[in-house]
Amino acid sequence: MKRITLITPTVDRPEAFALCEEWILRQTFEGHIQWIVADGGKDAIECTLNQDHIRIPYTKDKNSSLCLNLLTALEYVEHDKVLFIEDDDWYHEDYLNFQYENLKDVILFGEQHAKYYNVNTQKQHVVGNSTHASLCQTGITDKMLPLLKKILKASVTGFIDIKMWSAQVKKRLAPDSNYCVGMKGLPGTKGIGIGHRNTFGVDDPNWETLEKWIGKDAEKYKKYLGNRS
Repeated sequence: MKRITLITPTVDRPEAFALCEEWILRQTFEGHIQWIVADGGKDAIECTLNQDHIRIPYTKDKNSSLCLNLLTALEYVEHDKVLFIEDDDWYHEDYLNFQYENLKDVILFGEQHAKYYNVNTQKQHVVGNSTHASLCQTGITDKMLPLLKKILKASVTGFIDIKMWSAQVKKRLAPDSNYCVGMKGLPGTKGIGIGHRNTFGVDDPNWETLEKWIGKDAEKYKKYLGNRS
C-alpha cells in the first residue's frame, strides 16, 4: 500500500484551513495518508478528517512559530514520503500522486516558478524561482529529516524552503507549477511571504488568470476580494 505523510503548520486561519481540507479530501491518491496538523494558534483549529492534531503554544513571532510547528510535527512522521501542505494554498486533485511518484527516486522534489494569487487584492504573480520550490509545493523523503531538523533549529528567518533546496542531496524540480497555487490574502493570520503584501503582483480584473490556473475552484475564493485592509 502507498503511504504518505502530510504536514500542515497553521495559526488561526479557520476559513483557509477548511478549504485546505476540501483539497485534500478530493485527492485521487489511493493509499494511507497520515495528516499532521501542527496548530500554534490562539484558538484550536477544527480538524474534520481524523488528522493528528498537535497543539503548540502560541507565539507572536511568525518565523519562530513556523519553525516550532514544523519541528514538532516532524516528531510524529510515520511514513517515508513527507509533503508540506500549507493551510491557505490550493492543490490539484492529483497533487499527492504527483509528489509520490516523483519522490520514488529523489530525496527532494518540488515545482519551480511558483504561482501566487492574492484574493484580497485580485493580483497574480509568477515567481522566477528556478533553483528551489516553495515549501507549499515541496516533498521530501525521510532521508531528509535529520538535515531539516538542523535547519529548523538554526533558522531565524522562517524561509525554510531556500535552505532545504541548497542541500547537497539528490533532488529534482518540475519546470512549472501546475499542481499548486500559493493563495494569499485570505482571512486570518497574515503569512510571512511577500505575496501577502497588497502591492505585490499584477492586477487580474476579471479573475481570468485565477480561473485559468485552478478552474471552477476559483469560485471558492472570489468572495474574499477586499476582505482585509
